Amino acid sequence: MEPARGLFVTGTDTGAGKTHVSAALIAALRVRGIPVRVRKPVESGCAESGGVPRDATQLLAAAGNNDPLAAVCPWPLAVVLSPERAAVLEGKTLTLDAVAAACARGVDENDFLLVEGAGGFLSPLTSDARNAELAARLGLPVLLVVADRLGCLNHAMLTGEAIKAR
Repeated sequence: MEPARGLFVTGTDTGAGKTHVSAALIAALRVRGIPVRVRKPVESGCAESGGVPRDATQLLAAAGNNDPLAAVCPWPLAVVLSPERAAVLEGKTLTLDAVAAACARGVDENDFLLVEGAGGFLSPLTSDARNAELAARLGLPVLLVVADRLGCLNHAMLTGEAIKAR
């Protein structure tokens, strides 16, 4: 079932602040009494935190619901690479269909679904898709997070054009 409402949070690149912005949005929604389901379906670099997906853990804490961490992040990947490449190294196959289904699983029509992508909007996510295709498949509006650093305007405009094109 496709969620009735929600948001896909993406960034210009890794470390842009997606999780920080997502947690703030989740807090604002909860203050308004809106139930939030969070998904960070694929997270790489989990070996650095003992196999625990840090971003997904932070999102789940912000949402304050009883979803299991495995529902928020079904694919925690060990190495710090694009999820598509990390999955190959771990012998896992990720597909757009599987990731999109995992995002929608357990979300009902009254929930607000917040999905945080991995890396930048055009970063490889699965063997057959990038974050861009996941956002399009879910049919959610896209929020672009941009880090405040030198070069950010160019990255923001390029990514904004890529979002509009989809």
